Amino acid sequence: MDVKVILDDKSQSWSIFDRKVSKSYDFLSDLISLRLYRRWCKGLAQSLPQNDQLKLLDLASGTGVIPLSIFSERAKSGDQFTCVDLSEDMLNIFRAKVKGQPIEEQLDIRHGDATALEFEDGQFDAVTMACGIRNVGDTSKGLAEILRVLKPGGSVHFLEPSMPQSTVLKGVYLGYFRYVVPAVASVFSTGDAYRYFNQSVENFPHGDGFIKMIEEAGFTNCSIQKFTFGAGALYIGHKPS
Repeated sequence: MDVKVILDDKSQSWSIFDRKVSKSYDFLSDLISLRLYRRWCKGLAQSLPQNDQLKLLDLASGTGVIPLSIFSERAKSGDQFTCVDLSEDMLNIFRAKVKGQPIEEQLDIRHGDATALEFEDGQFDAVTMACGIRNVGDTSKGLAEILRVLKPGGSVHFLEPSMPQSTVLKGVYLGYFRYVVPAVASVFSTGDAYRYFNQSVENFPHGDGFIKMIEEAGFTNCSIQKFTFGAGALYIGHKPS
């Protein structure tokens, strides 16, 4: 796997998550994030509209961590979750997790591309995307598609790794993700995938830089909620009513 090639053409980033990475993804996510990612997911779930019958689109669903976290927090029988990802291997793990579970009937799990969504305009109350927008081949096109499929007044919720503002913490954070994470990942999976992870996080706009991108795409009333001293961030934007 050539990390530089994937960074230059992120439309192929989904291929990183197939095969070896998909099988160890959940375990490594917990391990390398020291289980902090689970807390961040809970924060995302709590930020969603409190509609009794929420129509939610989750992009880059992978193995289903975000939809399952949302279901755990809300557990509303009227909610409907549409879950989209380009990696069939990840989605198959998600399908196996929910088979026979109460949530299964509330899920529509499908293969799809965030830059070419197969939905009519104004279908969803909210869109969620965790650790995914920086992997989209054309970020502007992905944001435009999200805006299109949201109902007027609907919201988008992006959960992403970020950069601590403290110089000391930022140094520790970068050292951990540049050197420790790929070394640990290589034991269970492939270090290349997690070198891509680190570089994609460092190269993608964060904080006010990403908020500017969201606003330029047409979202309003945008905000940031930071987690763990800025190591993670939840970005929320709204489609004008």
